[in-house]
Amino acid sequence: SPVQLHFAARVAQSAVEDGTPVPRTANTGLLMGCEQSTGIGPSSHEAIPPSTTPGAPRNLSLAASVAAKGGIDKWNSEDEDLDSLLKMLSAMCSATTPEGALKEVKAVMSLGHNLWAYAYMRMLYAKNPEVYYAALLKKPSMLLPVVYTPTVGEACQKFGKLPAFRRGCYISIKDRGNVKKVIEEYAASELSKGPDGKYMCDCIVVSDGGRIVGLGDLAAWGMGIPVGEPFPPNDAPANREHGPY
Repeated sequence: SPVQLHFAARVAQSAVEDGTPVPRTANTGLLMGCEQSTGIGPSSHEAIPPSTTPGAPRNLSLAASVAAKGGIDKWNSEDEDLDSLLKMLSAMCSATTPEGALKEVKAVMSLGHNLWAYAYMRMLYAKNPEVYYAALLKKPSMLLPVVYTPTVGEACQKFGKLPAFRRGCYISIKDRGNVKKVIEEYAASELSKGPDGKYMCDCIVVSDGGRIVGLGDLAAWGMGIPVGEPFPPNDAPANREHGPY
């Protein structure tokens, strides 16, 4: 909401003005995740490379370091580790049905380290959000601890070491006075429009990247929280159309 955005902006601004230390990985400002309703059931579109989902070009709403590289594709492809991880995760995640996704992620979880299962679910969301949500609805007790607490804590600590995906809007303190344009760019690229011509977005989660699940200021790596927060309320059908935020 505008109030949340204003409050979070003031927090971020105060941190900069007070000289609060910020990690060198930081994109000082706000991290935002926007949740859009999607139908439940098999996808009607073909799986495509997750970082190249069709949409308007993005520059303002990316993390500063990613934008400086020339975008998400270049950020992933020009780093040997990220490029390899992206290819491995894409090969692991081949499911086209909720049942197939549950079978794959269960196999990953059998290794006993849910960070890989978290990475698998991010890839699944990027490839096929309909199957992602359908799987979450079928086994929330198994998957919620994977896509959010407690696994999201480790995921945030290593967020910048995982492949970048399109989901998530970064707002820098340097965007003061220009926040609307940043959000409009993100919406034009990542959200669909309804019959009324307005972008369809059920809830927005905003964070300044500080005190992430008790881990301290993770700055830009704290994006795991805004893009993860919309997951839990959506595991209940009654909350699918309008999130509680």
